[in-house]
Amino acid sequence: MFHTFRHLVLFPKRLRVLMLASVVWFTAETALEFAVPTYLLSAGLGYADIGALVSLISVGALLMDLPAGALADKVNRGRLMAAGLVLAALSAWLLFWAKDVLVLAPVLVAWGASYQLWKVPRD
Repeated sequence: MFHTFRHLVLFPKRLRVLMLASVVWFTAETALEFAVPTYLLSAGLGYADIGALVSLISVGALLMDLPAGALADKVNRGRLMAAGLVLAALSAWLLFWAKDVLVLAPVLVAWGASYQLWKVPRD
């Protein structure tokens, strides 16, 4: 297994950065999908509130899908993906600082939008 990592240096630097970003994104996205409902439950929210808040991630992704595609045609796709990663990191950081539902809602919408900013330019 370790011998395959030696071959990564043969790839162009931009491709290695994209591969690393994809691994980091997948790891964070998978972990947060399970951690967010548990965190919200421990914050004292009810099941209906948690369901509504978690669904806002999909709403943010839906709202950003077409604009992200239009932006991907006009600007550098790598920068658009980087902006998505930055927005995702900011959203994840704010998620654990926010305690009020009115603050959590836009943070989760931004998290969904960041996913589309990162994903759409690759398609």
